Amino acid sequence: MNAPLRKARPYIFWGQTQSLCETCLTLVPTKIQISGNEVWYEKRCKQHGVQSTLVSTDQAYWRLCKDFI
Repeated sequence: MNAPLRKARPYIFWGQTQSLCETCLTLVPTKIQISGNEVWYEKRCKQHGVQSTLVSTDQAYWRLCKDFI
């Protein structure tokens, strides 16, 4: 029996962190996603739902800065 293949995602999951909801400024769980050359935070607020925030337009530079810290 063959298991169904997963659908390819248009991003690479890089890790998890915490960030602020853009509406209520509550600390929420956040997924870090790399899509092409851009870095996005996908935030999940219990009150306001999912929000995507562009963090960087140059993922190589973002990774360099993250490794420096």
